Amino acid sequence: MKVFISSCLKTSESLWGGEIKRMAEFCKNPSTVFTDSPTEADLILIVDIHPRFAFVNLRENQIWKKFPEKSFAIYEGDDPPNFLHGLFASVPQKWLKSGRFASCAYPIHKLVYPNPIPIFHKPIDKNFLFSFAGRNCNSVRDRLFNTHFPKDVHLEDTSEYYHFEAQDTKGILRQKRYWEMACQSKFVLCPRGRGFSSIRLFEMMELGIAPVVISDQWTPPHGPDWDNFCLRIPESKLSSIYEIIKSHESEWEFRGKQAKEAYEKFFAPDAYWNFIVDSINFIQTQQKVSERSYCRLVPIKSLALKLQHANDQVIIKLKKRIRIIFKMISGKKTYK
Repeated sequence: MKVFISSCLKTSESLWGGEIKRMAEFCKNPSTVFTDSPTEADLILIVDIHPRFAFVNLRENQIWKKFPEKSFAIYEGDDPPNFLHGLFASVPQKWLKSGRFASCAYPIHKLVYPNPIPIFHKPIDKNFLFSFAGRNCNSVRDRLFNTHFPKDVHLEDTSEYYHFEAQDTKGILRQKRYWEMACQSKFVLCPRGRGFSSIRLFEMMELGIAPVVISDQWTPPHGPDWDNFCLRIPESKLSSIYEIIKSHESEWEFRGKQAKEAYEKFFAPDAYWNFIVDSINFIQTQQKVSERSYCRLVPIKSLALKLQHANDQVIIKLKKRIRIIFKMISGKKTYK
């Protein structure tokens, strides 16, 4: 299989392209050959997609417009574009009817924002039934932070800092605390944030901790038997989350082991290239209408996305102003 990688960047070197080739080398798949010719390629991957200006760099990429059937996007952002079929980390379930999309993990996020698992020299006691550390960026998380739980639950609102950015000693300590809290937990919550998925899900799988997904529109990536290790709790049952997880408490160790095995089989660096190929093959068997037909709708879709983007920016600015005013009234320090 000949593969061509088309970057949407115009000036800088493609981080995505380099990482995909590196993961393909890890997998040692002899049938994969990278080519410099999109015409000769059997598969074209469109990478380095940026949401700025309603995905202008994707809309200006001419490769996928010339070869739409064999071109597939790969994107890890919270708000995926629907111009081109492909693998998106936060693809909503409502998009699946067309057969054009599948879900993926966050390998590039891990490169750009390293959050490595520290080495613990002795076993850590499981003091918590479940825990969660993350920003309050969605109504689901807001409801969690405003729920009173028993003492064997620990929640930590990290809205005032970004624990993926460890640029100083304080940042490194925050990252260590993040992992220590997870290791003390039998389950770790993975509620939706701005997007429908969460990198936390794959971090916990790598660590061997049973994940609990709270996201009605979350699309499980193709491959793993998710029911074997992952608990899914509807957003409408958030008030009963403690009782639901408590009823599965005896399964925490088994589910954790199964989660780690699934991570190593599908999402580890030496397995991810095969996951990409298998997921694209899955799309090719499921897609109902040719991709070239969708290409004709790009002007309409881009206009709708621009309007949505403008509306979202207004809402974001309004919420930011409200938070600043609230903190000023309450006498708390404001953070940029």
